[in-house]
Amino acid sequence: MKKLLSLLLVLVLSLGLLAACGSDSDDSSSAPAGDNQGPTADDGIISTDPVKFIDANGEAVYRIIRSASATSQANTDVTNAATFLFTQMRNKLGVTSRQTTDDIEDGTDTYEILVGDTNRPESAKVKEYFLAKTTGFKDQYIICTIGKKIVIYSPGKETLRAACEYFLNNFVSKDGVTGGIKYIKDETTAKTAITVNGVSIANFKIVRRHYNESYITQAQINELITKLDETYFYKTEYVEDQYVAEGDYEIVIGKTNRKDSPNVFNYDEYKIKIAGKKVFIDGGSVESTAIAVAEFGKMLQKGALTDADSVDGTYSAAIAGYDKSKYYTRTWGDDFDGNTVDTTKWVHVGENAYSSGGFNGRTAIRSKDPNYVFVADGKFHINASYNDTQYIGGMLMTDRTMLYKYGYLEMSAVLPDAPGLWTSLWLDSRWHAQTGSNPEVGIYYDFEIDINECFGNANAVAANCHKWPTTLGEREGYPHTSLDVEPYGSRKRRVSIDEGHNFGDGFHTFGLLWDETQMTFTCDGEPYFTYEINKTAEDLDGFHWYSYIRLSAAIGFSGNPLGTIIADDDERWQTRNKFIIDYVHLYQLDDGKQSMLTGDAIWQK
Repeated sequence: MKKLLSLLLVLVLSLGLLAACGSDSDDSSSAPAGDNQGPTADDGIISTDPVKFIDANGEAVYRIIRSASATSQANTDVTNAATFLFTQMRNKLGVTSRQTTDDIEDGTDTYEILVGDTNRPESAKVKEYFLAKTTGFKDQYIICTIGKKIVIYSPGKETLRAACEYFLNNFVSKDGVTGGIKYIKDETTAKTAITVNGVSIANFKIVRRHYNESYITQAQINELITKLDETYFYKTEYVEDQYVAEGDYEIVIGKTNRKDSPNVFNYDEYKIKIAGKKVFIDGGSVESTAIAVAEFGKMLQKGALTDADSVDGTYSAAIAGYDKSKYYTRTWGDDFDGNTVDTTKWVHVGENAYSSGGFNGRTAIRSKDPNYVFVADGKFHINASYNDTQYIGGMLMTDRTMLYKYGYLEMSAVLPDAPGLWTSLWLDSRWHAQTGSNPEVGIYYDFEIDINECFGNANAVAANCHKWPTTLGEREGYPHTSLDVEPYGSRKRRVSIDEGHNFGDGFHTFGLLWDETQMTFTCDGEPYFTYEINKTAEDLDGFHWYSYIRLSAAIGFSGNPLGTIIADDDERWQTRNKFIIDYVHLYQLDDGKQSMLTGDAIWQK
């Protein structure tokens, strides 16, 4: 009898051990088997409390929350996913949840379903947990409970719809869920996992400076983001240094407010510095910073990057490996590094040219007087001023030194800020440079492209496109046209600075990307207005000639659209009167379409 009892005891223990060995300790939720992992105590943040979708009164328990601060495209994806979830939960449960954004009350002690990357602390905790458990590819997602929240998160905003569908099909029911929820969709398709010092690049933000960024650098940042997305399947968060506090895991581009940046100042040099949880990318010029970003994009092929992969390089060596028909390179420019205006690049306009009637009985002139217009400290300065008879500004032109057709032209400048201090960077066409001065050759329009025009209120700048009839055009009855009328108007062509700031507070970039199909205007590296120039016969005739640059401060001109000028005793004549230009650069593709003329070629073309 004792022997039989002993045998039975051994059998019971063996069955218990077999049951323990056969169970999945990470599968305690009511979700289906497969990719799902159920919550366990050692997960730390995952809750195992029962989930009820309908309360005792027959009302919906959870409200659906989405981010209010997402970018426009991401917000579309997130909003669509949240709206889909809202509609389908109502259909499935027979009750209506509330759907809203995370800028309402903070949600403390409230039952919420968080869709995407919201401002709730639970979203941040789940995102950190998810990235620690996965490679962070954009087609992966997590659904889990944390306290009174259900979090649905994916790095790829377009994947949220699939995550919401899985949640609806496998967790949402009138009976609720016992044991909490934890499901991770871990994509198994072979992909190249990219790590920086052992950490998935999915953890890293790309950080650039908010102001004075070049479009040339921004274009390479966009290429890097696209490569991470389309080639390596990572959705990378992109932020500007002013709006996001410094944190771990950042790819820092250019001269930002982040500490420990290498801050390269030699024109030709760049550095890619991998240091622990940071990647710093910087160059001594627009060109070298941009190519450093492009070179970092090539480094991703290695997969696993460490501090030892840091690079000190030069633009001149790197550019040899690029196809210049697809990569913009500088073909002309001035960094104003001398002590005087470089007359091989510019025509310096004096007071006998381009003067005009001014306010208060004064004449508005452009001056060459070095007391007001000068080069110093690597900058070109026009200090607006006045005397008893004149308002004093300045102008540089390239009508006799350089013409170009198509490319990207950019200026970095500080703008004056007071009524009547009218500044601009613009292009005029030189149709006669191609046809001679004879108006009988069939040229009906001469164009003007205003890249940056500020009428004295430096809170905003505007772009514009004018077609001016030539002598022949006037005789044939061709009218002047511009984009001042709808559907464009001034609002669509204007870019405003952040509230509390001013384009006179520091340097900002203003540029024009011009090709055979359109003109795109930029500010601080970001496009803000595009006009297509291949849709009408008039535009095809008007906006495809070689052009020259005008850089101007027209002070006190009575033709200023704002129609006013500051008083003589206004302190802004001393404090807000400066138009300071750090550089003017022209970048072009060597594609047979974009070209430049200098010297005798201007008149022989």
